[in-house]
Amino acid sequence: MKLRIHVIILASSLTTAIALAWQTPVGPAPMPTFADMERTTNAVIQAGALQRCRVFECSVSLLATPSN
Repeated sequence: MKLRIHVIILASSLTTAIALAWQTPVGPAPMPTFADMERTTNAVIQAGALQRCRVFECSVSLLATPSN
């Protein structure tokens, strides 16, 4: 009986997560700005969406050379 309850909770949680991910609009990647064909993009976040989400910040610092 307890296993059945856990399976139902897991299934409903996954269904909710899939429904929220399905509704998140993501546009196409922009055209490359430079000749190296590297693309960068930002994900669109709707107004008020951050109140429903957990927010974390990740920062990376790299050293680059002119011949990069």
